[in-house]
Amino acid sequence: MEVYFVGAETGTMDHVVSTYYSGNGSFRSHHHLVCRERYDKEKAEIKGKAEEFAKQKIIAQDRAGNFGYALIFLQAAIMLSSAASLTKKKPLWHLGLAMVSGWVFFFLDAIFLFH
Repeated sequence: MEVYFVGAETGTMDHVVSTYYSGNGSFRSHHHLVCRERYDKEKAEIKGKAEEFAKQKIIAQDRAGNFGYALIFLQAAIMLSSAASLTKKKPLWHLGLAMVSGWVFFFLDAIFLFH
């Protein structure tokens, strides 16, 4: 059943809203139905974007942890190399070089996510 209401403000036919009887005693305007369709469409788009951001968040968290470990290894390598240069002890320098390999591993793992 289609019913037409004339706008109360101006009384002109420009403000006529077609209204549909929903069967349960309430009226639904065509504008309401159009807005609901637009709302559902935008809701689906936003949900898709949110799921994509959630995936990116998980990847970023994985990378952040690996970058953190890489930073620790790099700082330890720099500290050991500095101590080796001050004390003139080669074993400290070799240990610093070994720590650099840990830095390289975690840095590359953070970039390429090997796991």
